[in-house]
Amino acid sequence: MTASKIKWGIAGPGGISKQFAKDLAYAEGAQLVAVAGRSLEKAESFASEFQIARAYGSMEQLAEDPEVDIVYVGTLHPAHRSNVLTFLRAGKAVLCEKPFTMNASEAEEIIRYANSRRWYTAISRRK
Repeated sequence: MTASKIKWGIAGPGGISKQFAKDLAYAEGAQLVAVAGRSLEKAESFASEFQIARAYGSMEQLAEDPEVDIVYVGTLHPAHRSNVLTFLRAGKAVLCEKPFTMNASEAEEIIRYANSRRWYTAISRRK
């Protein structure tokens, strides 16, 4: 029996996300399938560099991708709260670069939302 791969998306095609994409290539069972940026051109360039199948010009488009199980959020810090909530609301698991949020209030909001939905990792949701 072959285990299915965990399909990753990346939000924010910047420098920290480039390092994450390089490192993810060494993670057994992980597959990078999509990337989103504030501009489609930057996302497409990142996708080309890392042989990623799909590039999006908005976080909402990435959130709507049914193939993505988990999203690495490597956007600018002030956007973390909004981005994380967008992906959680779409049913995605999230790994957010530090700082997680700009302040404790934002972190508490995200944690309250996640707890209210009883989120579990993408692995536990897989059949």
